[in-house]
Amino acid sequence: RSVSAFLLNRSSDLEISKKMKIKDILTDNGLPNWDVIKTINQFGDMKSTPQSELWHREGNVWEHTKLVVEQMINILDNGAPFINDYTYESTLKYDINRTALIVAALCHDLGKVTTTKWDDGTKEWKTKNHGAEGEHITRKLFFDEPDSYLREKICWLVRQHMALHHIFDVDSKVYERMLRLYFDRGNILELCYLNYADSMGSINDESKDGDGFVNERLIRVLTSDFSDSITHADLDRHYYGAIKTTTEDSPTIYVLLGLAGSGKSTWTQTEHPDLPVVSRDSIRIELGYAKEGEKVRLGKQEESKVSDVFMDKCNKYLTHGQDFVIDNLNLTKRYRDAYHKEFLRFAPRYEYVYIEAPTIEDNLERRKGQIPKSEIYRMLDNMEFPDPHEYNSLTLIKQTAEEK
Repeated sequence: RSVSAFLLNRSSDLEISKKMKIKDILTDNGLPNWDVIKTINQFGDMKSTPQSELWHREGNVWEHTKLVVEQMINILDNGAPFINDYTYESTLKYDINRTALIVAALCHDLGKVTTTKWDDGTKEWKTKNHGAEGEHITRKLFFDEPDSYLREKICWLVRQHMALHHIFDVDSKVYERMLRLYFDRGNILELCYLNYADSMGSINDESKDGDGFVNERLIRVLTSDFSDSITHADLDRHYYGAIKTTTEDSPTIYVLLGLAGSGKSTWTQTEHPDLPVVSRDSIRIELGYAKEGEKVRLGKQEESKVSDVFMDKCNKYLTHGQDFVIDNLNLTKRYRDAYHKEFLRFAPRYEYVYIEAPTIEDNLERRKGQIPKSEIYRMLDNMEFPDPHEYNSLTLIKQTAEEK
């Protein structure tokens, strides 16, 4: 089997997201509009994407997806078997979003289209990190969706849809896995719904004998005492190696997130015009590496100097207890985590402000002549939405067409 020939046939048209909204793939009664869905390249490519015959005897990814959506609609309409007298009380604190679950079921394996590879050792098709890849594809498809909260709920479900399949396999890993899920940006009950639909939408030895094994796993997830025993201090230790001790007197860092051309600087001028702003673009100009309005790609040594000045400015404000704004792209977790670890001793309060233009076309137009179109799409492809452990509060701002 030629893996290279298989992968060359995968769609790479990032512009498919142009004007795409979640309602565009649903009928008026909220069900999948299959006539529309099958015209979208990323879904069409599922038909030629093979799967492991051990876990997916139902066939290709498209056939599996249709079965998962069918299972999801069935349990939404008729009740989930893992919700019973034993688990009911533990589910009361969660809400279920029908649209999010149906769309997540539809999108959960989009990542297989670009990650499926043949493993000569196991003689099986492998799909390493297809959840994370699926999250990126889903976000690109629905970037123009007006309801950013709904889109990001779906993206989280897509990314984490495999998390419960093997959560109890290794005893030493259970606590860490539960810790991440209970304090993540999603909903553990909705993840149970997706896990059940995914499991029962697969034809294999586990599912063919009924849903007893799947129900047992999900009941254990919902009735475990992890939700009561896990604390934010545990989360701090896990991510930062220490406990954050934010107080009322702690300085606030406003961390702006968004693609180039999203309107981050405009937000600062409107909401906090008196606060100092730390920006790598401004530092590049200060150091003589770029001119005003110019976007440049610097070498490693120059960027290291920019980083040094950036950290010096931030540390100066924090030392004096001064609130300030970080106005960078801040799209990936590793850069944001670097702030947290560097500033941990100051225990600042983090106010994340995530800003989106009305459509990706607005981003492209606002940076026309400054940043290549391909670079804007690369930013969108690499974006990692912030998780709750990163911030004290998060504001999502999706501009409307009137706010252009």
